[in-house]
Amino acid sequence: MQFNNMRTFGVELEIVVPTMVARAHRDLYNAMARAIEAAGIPCRGHDGAYDHRDETVQWKIVSDASVGGSGFRGAEVVSPILSGIEGFEQIKTVTRVLTNFGATVNRTCGLHVHHEGRDLMMKQLANVGEIYRVHQSVINMMVPASRRGNQQVCGGSEIPANMAAAYQMQSNQLGVNPQNAADMMRIAGLSRYFKVNFHALQAHGTIEFRQHQGTLDAQKIISWVVFTQMIVECAKIRKTKSNEDRTRYDRRTQAMASFNLLTRELKMHRSHLRCEVTQEAMKFLKTRVKHFTSQG
Repeated sequence: MQFNNMRTFGVELEIVVPTMVARAHRDLYNAMARAIEAAGIPCRGHDGAYDHRDETVQWKIVSDASVGGSGFRGAEVVSPILSGIEGFEQIKTVTRVLTNFGATVNRTCGLHVHHEGRDLMMKQLANVGEIYRVHQSVINMMVPASRRGNQQVCGGSEIPANMAAAYQMQSNQLGVNPQNAADMMRIAGLSRYFKVNFHALQAHGTIEFRQHQGTLDAQKIISWVVFTQMIVECAKIRKTKSNEDRTRYDRRTQAMASFNLLTRELKMHRSHLRCEVTQEAMKFLKTRVKHFTSQG
């Protein structure tokens, strides 16, 4: 699968700032924003309530009471609508500036990635959830143990079994053909607090991936952006697997075997369908699987 430079994306970086660093700045969020602007990236700080408006040009930094902990002040750094390699360069600059400023992450923080989803049909949206669900066990091994499971603190609940089949069955049973994300959410029993959040389609026209831990490591962020975009792109051409097809995934317990199945799902075994960007991302994620597998 090749990286689609035309599909827009955005990132939300939950971060914390040590209280001692925060006290050195009268207006913390604007101080961080000014540091980012000094590096050539438009950015604004906002000390008030969380602002859900989508930005098309500038990054924004807002308070976030859901992250922090003793000795820290929480914040969320939200990108504008990004695309392609230029978007990756902005991520590299912003994370470098935040790190130099003194920002960091802890277990309360997460990384949320949004991808444009308004061009997907309902069945293709269901395929996104099914691809993630089928490969959930190996995706879990790309992130630390604190981001696995069904709690909100680890990105939300896992996708329910047979999402696509349940969606089709219930829609037929109800005698309707859902035309928007609200109907799909209701029929599949989904809320925004799932590892793949389709609720964002209503608010932003995007599909949100919520599982990744908080990080200011640009390579981790970019690899996750590329990987989750590959799922979206694959969902556009993939036929949802039957129950018989899924069985072979459930029986593969070894992490590397499961990872190899995932790479085939994403068409990485076909040289003419992959590119340097997707190859680098999957290579990096393979090292993450090996790392977390070794930890048990």
